[in-house]
Amino acid sequence: MAKKTKKMTLERLQKEAHFLSISLPYDSREEYCLLEFSNSEDGGLEKKDNNTIPMLDRKNYMFNLEIDLKTCRVQDWKKEYGYWRIWGKVKNYGTYTLLDSNKQPLWQLHGFVPCKLVPPFEKGWGDYLDIRVNSDGNIENWPQIPDFTDFMENGRSPETIKSYRWHLVRKAIYCLSALQLDTDELSILRAALFNPEIIEIIVKMPKV
Repeated sequence: MAKKTKKMTLERLQKEAHFLSISLPYDSREEYCLLEFSNSEDGGLEKKDNNTIPMLDRKNYMFNLEIDLKTCRVQDWKKEYGYWRIWGKVKNYGTYTLLDSNKQPLWQLHGFVPCKLVPPFEKGWGDYLDIRVNSDGNIENWPQIPDFTDFMENGRSPETIKSYRWHLVRKAIYCLSALQLDTDELSILRAALFNPEIIEIIVKMPKV
């Protein structure tokens, strides 16, 4: 007999959610998802060289943060990183995943910033984020009492989202296999799908 899945509720999220994982595409040459950084509390925001940015997955061009919701602290933040302000007009390109105490996914929101939880809150209109991390990894402007309303209203279970994404990827591969893509077009496609492995599949498919 299949194991019955417990229904997700706001009360359950408030009780079980321990971490928030934020994943955003980042390429300093791109404008579709604008991320800017400052490592000075008084400094202006700017696009930084990839080699200087902490928590950046340079292989896949993704910026990742994992935040302990109980302590308002970024996981694996090193003292030598110092202070960083992370600001961005990220619009609907982010993936936000609530994790339990064992870092297993509970609920996921793909798209606009959950502005009831992530700074600058309602002032960001779901398009912007503004996270300020000190040298200890503590987020100075993080809410002490998290609000998961956006997740319940717009999120889904990770299993549902994964199934839907692969349906879209398979559909995209089927349509794109008929195209002769040059280097620039592949670069644009990489940004759209956020997954270099998918590009390799498309490249290797026979042209029809």
